[in-house]
Amino acid sequence: MQALNSFKNKLFFFSFGLGLASTVAVFQPNTTIKELGKTLIGFSIAGVVLGELTTSKAFKFHEKELEHYNKLITERTTDAGKFSRELIKANSDLDAVKKQCSQLENELSKALEFLKARGDELISSREEINNLKANLKDVGRFSTSEAHRIVRQTYNRSMKKLECHIEALMRNYQPVADDFNNVLIEVDKFRNRYIKKLDEYDQLTAFNDLIDVGLDMQEKIIDGCIELRCKGQSVAIRYLNNLLDDSVSYQQYESDIISTQNHAGQTIKQLKDGLEAQVRAIANDWVVSNNQHVERYETNYTELLQAGREAVAKLQERDNLISQLLEQINGLEQELEQLRKPWTFTGTIDYAQAGNAIINFYYQAYGYVLDAIGWQETETGYTLTFATGRNKVYLTADMLHDKDNRPQLAGLTNALTLPTFTPNYQSGLMVLDVQTRKPAKKKANETDVSKLWIPATKFEATVKGWSRIRITGGSESGKSPTAENIAVCILKNRPGTAKLYNPQHDSLKNYWTLPTVGTSHKDSEKAIANLAQQVDARSNGLESRDAFELSVFDEIDSTMSHTKGKKSAIGANVNFVIKQASHQNLGAIFIGQNANVSEYPGMDRSDWNSAVNVHIGSNAYDALTNTNLLTTEETTRLKGIADKLTEFCNLKNDELGLDKTDPNSYRFALVMEPNKKPYFIELPSFGTYTYDNVINSWSITTDSADVSATHQLQTLEPLQNKDVISAKNSADSGYVGCRCPECDSPNLQRNGKQNGKQRYRCKDCGKHFTTDITNILDLGF
Repeated sequence: MQALNSFKNKLFFFSFGLGLASTVAVFQPNTTIKELGKTLIGFSIAGVVLGELTTSKAFKFHEKELEHYNKLITERTTDAGKFSRELIKANSDLDAVKKQCSQLENELSKALEFLKARGDELISSREEINNLKANLKDVGRFSTSEAHRIVRQTYNRSMKKLECHIEALMRNYQPVADDFNNVLIEVDKFRNRYIKKLDEYDQLTAFNDLIDVGLDMQEKIIDGCIELRCKGQSVAIRYLNNLLDDSVSYQQYESDIISTQNHAGQTIKQLKDGLEAQVRAIANDWVVSNNQHVERYETNYTELLQAGREAVAKLQERDNLISQLLEQINGLEQELEQLRKPWTFTGTIDYAQAGNAIINFYYQAYGYVLDAIGWQETETGYTLTFATGRNKVYLTADMLHDKDNRPQLAGLTNALTLPTFTPNYQSGLMVLDVQTRKPAKKKANETDVSKLWIPATKFEATVKGWSRIRITGGSESGKSPTAENIAVCILKNRPGTAKLYNPQHDSLKNYWTLPTVGTSHKDSEKAIANLAQQVDARSNGLESRDAFELSVFDEIDSTMSHTKGKKSAIGANVNFVIKQASHQNLGAIFIGQNANVSEYPGMDRSDWNSAVNVHIGSNAYDALTNTNLLTTEETTRLKGIADKLTEFCNLKNDELGLDKTDPNSYRFALVMEPNKKPYFIELPSFGTYTYDNVINSWSITTDSADVSATHQLQTLEPLQNKDVISAKNSADSGYVGCRCPECDSPNLQRNGKQNGKQRYRCKDCGKHFTTDITNILDLGF
């Protein structure tokens, strides 16, 4: 580079001196010298130009060489980084290989131990088979079914162990799952083959064949399963051996890594030293050349800067003009965008705001243009009318309802139901119907409803002949008051005694006026069993049928739930009572919540068909769904009637301000009597019929009653007045729950009569005693 600059300087001075001499020669009067001076001036100019061109090319060549060396430095630096990363990766791979080698050694040792264990197990199994052979030979009488069971049990146990072992190997060695699938295929073939052999073995009955063939099959089954397990284990061992064969020894791998590290370090050091020397030489040449170049052309910078400033000023003027034009274009585009947007509703009324929200939703989400036309208030809300003509496509109602948009519309409009778009084809508009309030309730037509049910005024005439009754209803549906109304109507027309078993006797909502003789689920359980025994005693002539007794069991499904292991027994007793009680001048009312018979173990739907089923309110739907006595058309018709009655009762209760728990609220029930078509009945208010009505309806004439009858009526007074304590303490009260005079136990059994009085036997102490069971029927009513 210095030699080049020296040559350039010498050429410049030579050309400059030649130019001065030629200039002097041009001004000489001698023509020859003047022409020679002009020629020499041309040579001097050519020398200057040649020197400049030579210098320019030299600098370009120098810059190209500098760029080449910089690129070479970059490549060497990249290679050095690559070597470093490969070295780090090699160290990481070395650690992983060490860990994998250790893991493979552990797994191989476990596999060897497992094979040894399986070999021991095979020897043990063979010894066990030999022992079984010896034991079977000593058997004198051998059961055919036992032989079949032993062989099949051996097969099932061996196959289960085999399948579990293969599945465990497949989970632990997933890379060779295909090889295990081949083993599973052999397992399936083995299973199919021995299923057929087991079926053939089940046909054998000869003792010798059972022994010989059975032992042979057991041995083959066990050997075959062990062989297949060994095949599966062999697949795992081959896999582990392959892993060991593909790997190198740790010492060799560590030696290769160390040699690679040494070679890489030496190479990197040599490259760094060479590159640093080249960089220092290039940098020195560049500094010298650059300084000379700056000094030479420094005088031209001022002119270039001035020309640059003038060019920048012109560019700024052009940019200002372009900015003004862009602002005008943006203003026009904004005006155009405003014109493209949908027209909105004016005003702040809720309808307008909801319509504008819908317009913005469709425009932002789908680009649909819904132009506001108007809104109209309706009986149940309002309608919004939109124009859709400015869209590129023809909008349909389905397009507007697409992607579950209707719930979004309901949220924007606070609608009670999902709003719906309806096209107006005559005007080309789209109308959205929004419901924000329910339609005004129509007054119920009692004349029409009276044709759908039996009114409460005919309740007593309808139920007075019932004796076996099942009442169901949901919580607070009025089951208990309805049961009492039915019981009182029966007793008014069929004199007798009533016994109430109410496990919820201490409830705040206790409407019962019947005499309570049982106050727990245990009392109800015993009473049902005693009632079944009483029905059986009357059917066998062990007890008179003259006295009518009506037993009422509340919360019967809860009673079953509280008894552990006795549900089926209680269900069987209830079933017996339902079918036989009315034939023995006995009555029973069972009250529960669930209309589904599955809640009564030991009973099915046909068992309840012998009773009058009364399903209150919503339980009517469950009863109709679960019944097996009606056709589909009949069930649908009755459910339609239930819908109308439900609506009527709700409207009347709303009209009167009555809650569903109010004693006077409107209620209905579905009645399903044996051998009759189902019908609906209006339920009277709570307390319409009370036990006082029964007592007041009894009248004793002097012609049919004597002094003894009067005494008998007096003995019933504690029970009739619900004085249970007095009734329990009086043996003549007719109270079935009276206690043993010996041990005070209530666990009694009827034991015939003596002189017209009922005899009892205590089940706890065996004491026999007599009490008067005369009821009101003995007085001639």
